[in-house]
Amino acid sequence: MDNLAVTIVLDISGAVFGLSDPPPINGTGTLGATTFSGSANTPLHGPVTVDASLADISFQSTNVPATGIDAWTSAGAVVGNQYTGTFTIAFTGGGSAVGTAQLTKQ
Repeated sequence: MDNLAVTIVLDISGAVFGLSDPPPINGTGTLGATTFSGSANTPLHGPVTVDASLADISFQSTNVPATGIDAWTSAGAVVGNQYTGTFTIAFTGGGSAVGTAQLTKQ
């Protein structure tokens, strides 16, 4: 199968980083037979990259414009309509937070 160019729209529909509901994220990517890669640039998250295979998916933004946050990453798996993974948030001036994330497609 040849790679297909795709457009991504992610609408979170809720508060992110303690802020109000952000606008939908629009991005572009490439869908192959067993992989997906994509990117977007948003006012809240900055440049975001996505890499996925049939088994797992990872997201990262290493230049977050939100005050007090330098970068974030998340990696996990999508099973059915739910993403379950871990995340790390790196704060400006040092320190980080780690935890688990669950996102369910509505």
